[in-house]
Amino acid sequence: MRQSDVESLADALADELPEDQRDEARTFAAERIAPIALAEAGGDEGRLLLVYERFAERLGGAPPEARFGLLRSLADEVELEDHNRAALQLAIARYLAAGNAAGGAAGWVTPEIEALARRPDLEQEIERRRAAVAAWKERVEREHRDLWAAYRRLWLHTTSTLAAARSGTFATASGSFYEFLADAGADVQHFDVF
Repeated sequence: MRQSDVESLADALADELPEDQRDEARTFAAERIAPIALAEAGGDEGRLLLVYERFAERLGGAPPEARFGLLRSLADEVELEDHNRAALQLAIARYLAAGNAAGGAAGWVTPEIEALARRPDLEQEIERRRAAVAAWKERVEREHRDLWAAYRRLWLHTTSTLAAARSGTFATASGSFYEFLADAGADVQHFDVF
């Protein structure tokens, strides 16, 4: 990811806020939103515009005085999405490290996941991510209590995926990890997260 893309996205998002908040918003977006959101979008040619549009519509629809608070909420959303992606990668890596074959789910296995599966500190990495997700939850419940309900379902998927990665038990799963296991041909039960 190019630093110029991070700066361009941070500038564009800051421009959605009142002028007296733009400098602080630019710094905040460059640190908490742009790097993660752009990494999620991959290397696609119009990714900067796609990522900008995702946030600009929501920011533009809020009253100007509420936009910085919304920007902070968007950062929490992006961070949880990043935790969820990482949890899925760690769970797949743990599944492979346990000697299981990807089978029909080979398309889910990236070079990054293969490298994770070979890491001797995979379990420690899972624990680091679990601690980060727990800290995220604690902070969001404290700072954005009214928004917790919107994040709860994705948080549950993330924590259940990390629990499977931690335990090495793959008999039940939800969300994307269930889809991976089903594609891999594992004997897995689906459970719903409400």
